[in-house]
Amino acid sequence: MSVTFRESWGVIHGLIFGALFLLAFSGGLYSLYGLRSEWLTADGLKEKASKLKIWTGAMAIIAWLAVFTGTYIVYPWYRAKPPEGTTDFANFPRSFLLADPSIAAWHNFGMEWKEHIAWLVPIAATIVAYIVSKYGPRLASESKIRNAAAWFFIIAFAAAAVAGGLGAFITKAAPIRAAALLAGGISAVIYGIIIILSEGVPAIGTALNWYNPAGPLSGKTTLTVILWLIIWAILGNQWKDKDVNFQSTANTALVLLVVGFLLTIPPVFDFFIHMFGG
Repeated sequence: MSVTFRESWGVIHGLIFGALFLLAFSGGLYSLYGLRSEWLTADGLKEKASKLKIWTGAMAIIAWLAVFTGTYIVYPWYRAKPPEGTTDFANFPRSFLLADPSIAAWHNFGMEWKEHIAWLVPIAATIVAYIVSKYGPRLASESKIRNAAAWFFIIAFAAAAVAGGLGAFITKAAPIRAAALLAGGISAVIYGIIIILSEGVPAIGTALNWYNPAGPLSGKTTLTVILWLIIWAILGNQWKDKDVNFQSTANTALVLLVVGFLLTIPPVFDFFIHMFGG
C-alpha cells in the first residue's frame, strides 16, 4: 500500500496524534482519579500530582497540534475545489462526497460536526492542564475542583472521540477508503478482544506492559495500531483498482466499530471474562 504526501499528513494528524492523545488521556485520568488525600501520603500526593501535570500538559499540547495540523494542513486539501470540467473527484474529497447523494451526509453532517467539535478538545484539555498546574497536590483535598477537572477531561476525550471517529469515515479514494474503514472496524473488535484477554489472563496483561508508567494499556493500544496498519495494508492492496461497494463496507465497519466500542466498557468485558472463567 503506497502512502501519498497528503495521506502521510493524515496519518500524523489522525493516527499518531490520536494514539498519543489516548495514551495521555488514560494516564492523566488514572492519575487524577487517584489523587485523593485519603489514599496517599504527602510524598505520594506530590509524586502523583507531578505525573498528572506531565500527562495533562502532554494531552493539551497534542490536542493543539492535532487541531492545527487538521485545520491548516489536512482540511484545505479536503475542501479544495476541482478545476472546471473535472469529472473524477477522487483527489477532491469534499466534492467527491457531495457528488453522490448516498454519501453526501458524510460531509453535510459528519465533516461539518467534526471540523467544529474538534476545537473543543484543546480548549478543554488546556483548562484541565491549567487547573492541575495551579492546584497541584491541593487537588487531593479539593474534591469540587478535582471533579470539575475530571468532567472537562471527559468532555475533551468525548469531543476527540467524535472528531476522530468521524475523521475515520471521511477519507479520500473509495477503494482505499473502504479498506481503511473495514480495517478500522476489524481493529476495534480486535482491541476489545485484547482488552478481555489482558484483563482476564494475568500473563497476557504482563506481556502487554510495554511501558511501565502506563501499564498494559501501552501494549494494548500499540499492538492494536500495528494490527490496524497491517490489516489496512492488506485490504488496500487486495482492493486496489477494484470497484468496492462503499456503503455496504461502511455499514459493516460501523457495526464492527460499535462492537469494539462496547467491548471497551468495563461491565461488558468483565462479563466475557467471567463467562470464560476468568
